[in-house]
Amino acid sequence: GEQENRLQKGNGYFQVPPHTPVIFGEAGGRTLFRLLCRDSGGETESMLLNETVPQWVIDITVDKNMPKFNKIPFYLQPHSSSGAKTLKKDRLSASDMLQVRKVMEHVYEKIINLDNESQTTSSSNNDKTGEQEKEEDIAVLAEEKIELLCQDQVLDPNMDLRTVKHFIWKSGGDLTLHYRQKST
Repeated sequence: GEQENRLQKGNGYFQVPPHTPVIFGEAGGRTLFRLLCRDSGGETESMLLNETVPQWVIDITVDKNMPKFNKIPFYLQPHSSSGAKTLKKDRLSASDMLQVRKVMEHVYEKIINLDNESQTTSSSNNDKTGEQEKEEDIAVLAEEKIELLCQDQVLDPNMDLRTVKHFIWKSGGDLTLHYRQKST
């Protein structure tokens, strides 16, 4: 019956030893749920897993359905501590798999760095490696200089927007992210 169906699910490539711990946590390190693989089929554990694990994770790991590329609408505003004027509320949209670091790069390039743009000299070196180096420099600079927050929690640059919306925003309506320059 149902027990057989549960046993048939999996990837078919490897097995995880029953004593392996499975830990679900937030990017900040707080553990949401912990269990051993052998206990995951229990009634109580299954119920807790269903409450803890987002449906999209189950879709991918259990049902083997690759995620649809969903757009997620969000607002990007200066943090109240930055002293910057609130911008007109432009509703942005991006793939929900977009990493926070890419939003930080956008803030650095389009908002923070606009002042510096007039001071930079244009180089005639427009080859591919020059472009790549510039992109890498911007990525590094953005992470050194910008913080992105949601609900006043500083976001890990490796998180994606879907994770931010599910675990940090946790409310209806469009996601709102705030940015500020890191204090040096």
